[in-house]
Amino acid sequence: MSETEPLGERVYALLKDDVSSGIISEHVRLDFAELAARYEVSTTPVREAAMRLLGEGLLDIHPKGGLRPIPMKESDLRALIDLHAQVAALALRWNAGGSITTSGPSTESDHGGARRFFVRLARTTGNGQFVRVVEQLEDRLERYRRLEDRLLPDNQAELKALERAISSPLLLRRLMRRYHRRRRAAVVHAIMLAASDDIDTDSGG
Repeated sequence: MSETEPLGERVYALLKDDVSSGIISEHVRLDFAELAARYEVSTTPVREAAMRLLGEGLLDIHPKGGLRPIPMKESDLRALIDLHAQVAALALRWNAGGSITTSGPSTESDHGGARRFFVRLARTTGNGQFVRVVEQLEDRLERYRRLEDRLLPDNQAELKALERAISSPLLLRRLMRRYHRRRRAAVVHAIMLAASDDIDTDSGG
């Protein structure tokens, strides 16, 4: 992260990553003073960043007041995956009859590979608002994307297959259907694994 980046944007990015990654449990209220100390800032930019994340659907109101990462039930995660599948399919249809190109395959093998691929696919539509919708969906799925290597041993190979199929819409459509079907089937295990990680984090494990 650049040292010249505005303070508010820097704190927003830090808090967003802590929320999306599951570092901050959905069972815990945000402690603005603690977060300010962690980020070495005052509480004002932390509160402002939290308000932005509340508006983006990454934070929710805690039952006892304050804010927390938005809880995700099995039905919520399935709905997000189904929506993601529809949006990805729309990106392909938007390019029907045209050439689908990206800036080249990603060589990084981490949880961010899926996000980069689908955002790049969205950008081929040339519609900035569509890209923003896709980015927000990716943010909501981020925590569970970080679990996919543990849930799906061939996750990285599957992502590379999507990359290789980018110039073949018919093949890509088939691979994306399989991609979303497999993740929908893993929803129960994903929720359980995320909850287990929450327990480990809350207990200091």
